[in-house]
Amino acid sequence: ADGAAGNMITLDAYDVVTNATGAIVVSFGSGNLAVTGSGASADFTLDADLFSIDGTGTSNVTVTSGVDAEDYTIALAGATNSSLILSSTGTGADALQVTASAGGMDITSQTLDLDIAANTTDVNVTGATNVDLVATTGDVTLTTTTGTGDDIVLTSADDVMVDADGAA
Repeated sequence: ADGAAGNMITLDAYDVVTNATGAIVVSFGSGNLAVTGSGASADFTLDADLFSIDGTGTSNVTVTSGVDAEDYTIALAGATNSSLILSSTGTGADALQVTASAGGMDITSQTLDLDIAANTTDVNVTGATNVDLVATTGDVTLTTTTGTGDDIVLTSADDVMVDADGAA
């Protein structure tokens, strides 16, 4: 490659004479494969019908933001009956984490179900200044269903207020 053209190296597995397509295989044994770009315009694009990235050790994908509004998006595009699934088969108490060291967290959804395993003793919301359960239409219902000892307990260091007519 002499660097004179916009594409310095092109790998093409398409034969224009026979209209045959092939594959490009990169095999690097037990060493490492590094794709490195430098500078503000060193972008990397991968467009494919299907792709899979699998690792057998601790792995990461990181964007290091240098300015405001550099967002990192994981998205499933298209208004179809498809799902974006984050899953973990980890066995620790922190098997799946969503953390933000500063700022907040928004969940916007048409419906929200929180299904907690039957052997879980508590669901805790800690560190919050206020916890509001608001239904703009319909009800907010607190229910226990298994019998003796499954009470609903409201504990407050100050007032417990119940307003049934909306005139607080």
